[in-house]
Amino acid sequence: MVFRLLLLSVGVFLVGWLPLLPGWVFVVCLSLVMGLLLLFARLTSKSPRLKNLSYYAVFLLAGVSYGLYSGYQMLANQLPGNLTGQTFKVVGSVVGLPSVSSQSVRFEFQVKHAVDSRYVWLNRKKISLSWHWGANGEVAIPEPGQQWQLEVRLRRPRGFVNPYGFDYQRWLLSEGIAATGYVRNSGDNELISGNHYSLSHWRWQLRESIQQLELSSDVRALLVALTVGDRSLLPEDVWQQLTHAGVIHLLVISGLHIGLIALMGFWLGSGVGRLVVVCWKFGISHYWGSAFSITFAAGYAGLSGLGLPAQRALVMVAVANLMILMNRQLPPGYGFVLALLGVAVVDPLATHSGGFWLSFTAAAILLWLLPTLTEKQTDAVAKLKQLMRVQWLMFVGLFVVLMLWQLPQSIISPLVNFVAVPWISFLVVPFCLTAAMIQPFSTDGAEVLWCLGGWQLEIFMNLIASMPDTTLPTIVPGPVMTASLLVVAFLLLMPRGFPGKYLSVPLLAASLCTSVKSGFPLVITALDVGQGLAVVVRTAAHTLIYDTGPRYSERFDAGSGIVVPYLRGVGAGAPDVLIVSHNDLDHAGGVDGFLKHYQPQEILMGEVINSRDNRDNCYLGQRWEWDNVTFRVLHPEPGSSNKTSNNRSCVLLISYGNRHILLPGDIEREVEFVLLPRLKQMMDNNQLTMLMAPHHGSATSSSSAFVRAVRPEHVVFSAGFQHHFGHPHKNVVRRYLYQGTKQWNTAYSGALTFRWNEQGELFIDEQRVVARRYWFQ
Repeated sequence: MVFRLLLLSVGVFLVGWLPLLPGWVFVVCLSLVMGLLLLFARLTSKSPRLKNLSYYAVFLLAGVSYGLYSGYQMLANQLPGNLTGQTFKVVGSVVGLPSVSSQSVRFEFQVKHAVDSRYVWLNRKKISLSWHWGANGEVAIPEPGQQWQLEVRLRRPRGFVNPYGFDYQRWLLSEGIAATGYVRNSGDNELISGNHYSLSHWRWQLRESIQQLELSSDVRALLVALTVGDRSLLPEDVWQQLTHAGVIHLLVISGLHIGLIALMGFWLGSGVGRLVVVCWKFGISHYWGSAFSITFAAGYAGLSGLGLPAQRALVMVAVANLMILMNRQLPPGYGFVLALLGVAVVDPLATHSGGFWLSFTAAAILLWLLPTLTEKQTDAVAKLKQLMRVQWLMFVGLFVVLMLWQLPQSIISPLVNFVAVPWISFLVVPFCLTAAMIQPFSTDGAEVLWCLGGWQLEIFMNLIASMPDTTLPTIVPGPVMTASLLVVAFLLLMPRGFPGKYLSVPLLAASLCTSVKSGFPLVITALDVGQGLAVVVRTAAHTLIYDTGPRYSERFDAGSGIVVPYLRGVGAGAPDVLIVSHNDLDHAGGVDGFLKHYQPQEILMGEVINSRDNRDNCYLGQRWEWDNVTFRVLHPEPGSSNKTSNNRSCVLLISYGNRHILLPGDIEREVEFVLLPRLKQMMDNNQLTMLMAPHHGSATSSSSAFVRAVRPEHVVFSAGFQHHFGHPHKNVVRRYLYQGTKQWNTAYSGALTFRWNEQGELFIDEQRVVARRYWFQ
């Protein structure tokens, strides 16, 4: 039965990797096949093997059926494409915790009904909204539980699609968000009723109370994260510090905390149960333990906002208590598979999350070590050795998962976690949880408890800050390395004396030495950053970044959120050169975020600057060569400062043999005319292989004379999907069409990767095609 349930879970998860959902004909055929297999299994009695195979197939197909049903439901819940960009008046209530920045407030809104009865589709849908400050800089911040009438402009959920990037659209789909948009500043926006007491409103009150404490902003942010699961207040530098130390899972409400709170509840409930049994001769103590365990876990998960990771943890807690209530009549593997099935039901797209793989890998390792954990140790030293062995083996087992998901790995994290897990979980979290419980009745008492927890967090953060950065360099594992590392992890998990165990160390060293090379001497990737530009150029041994895309909010910019994950994913490391074409925010908005992660050897700026650090002006005549690839700066001329910002863009020509690629920034017609004689002099065939469209395809650029002169084989428009700027302009599209140029647009293709092999042959990948998922539109 365990294997059948495993197949049921696998069937659900498999659907999440389909590029398209099949039509109703396939579903009907699938149902018929399941019926025939069940009938065959019932009628077959002479061959147990065939009977089992039939049941295995039925369970797998049943999982696929549920996965398809969930996929259809999630897609049907999204805003229809024909309503994208329209304005609606809706009535509903604020749910979750609003995120407030200096420019806007973001919140989730549960629509009760649309004012216009024609849009009944919006009724009872959850939407994600941003409300930007008006001209006077004032907006009434919506609080959880309040009911509002709002005038909103909505769009169908959509996200950027990049290699190794976060799939925002999948996250919205999993969270049940039907549309995203913003609140228009209109006289029709009005507060209908005040706060209706709810869990979300209680969380809001707790967050506001913590924000009033006389502690540092970093400590307050950590207390908020531990108490109500809101990470939005954590500064990026604190987040990086905790991540590099390998303890970020301890400083936000995670599955670990929910599990430990469940354990505390079980201990407390069992104690109460024993007291009841002794005093009133009623009940069984572990029934009380399980009831308290589930109640405590559910309460803490609810306090965290009951997100998908919390739901996964709750499923695991429920299954663990089920096993206890059944008096361990089922093998431990049964509980593991039941938990897996529960997660599949709650979140069919869970396998796209690194947290899923970390959680279940950790659970599998604990099951593997169960005999060791259940050994009774009377000696304190032996108990310490037992715990340290478990911590070490957990680190080894999770190493491969962290590497595959491109997550930071710290050498000292086993030691840090050995101290930090009991400290934070048993000395800090109980203070936070108790403070939350008593806050409605005693504000002063809650503040004292929060301060006791906060002082410990301050000491903890000072210790973390004093530690050296031992983060391992990012390694991109190929198939051979991944297989080798899995073998190494398996050998290290084996008990002493297992054949081949001592081969693990040399095998690990050999695995880490097998790096993955692209196999192409020149790779250029135009990343999907919306209305902006970010291009990564890689040769055999060097990397250049041309622009870092826009900054969308105080917490998200393309430099740190898109360019950095891509570099980590391809194993490129810090770039040799960063070129910022000019200072427009859609090109330079991500620079600061990018520089928090990587320090290039040289930074070239198109705009005239005062030389500082390793930054220099970009100017005509600069030239260098990497691995038989030549880079030439064609604009601006030295000392030219009388042009507009767009026309001061740093223009870069890349040549590989007789293949030429031009990155022109946002230049307009005036500079295009200046460039033509320079391009003619440097290109032997007077034709560009690839051109990043000047100014995203604006009508002020890509003049007829320029397009006719360079005759690009390929042109790439880096533009936002249905953006109000309307790039590329229809006249520009027509000009390239007349020249027979193949046109590409990141808004529809996602990231575009151009690869040239040693023979000069070109291969092009569209990320929305290469990594297509059924929710891409």
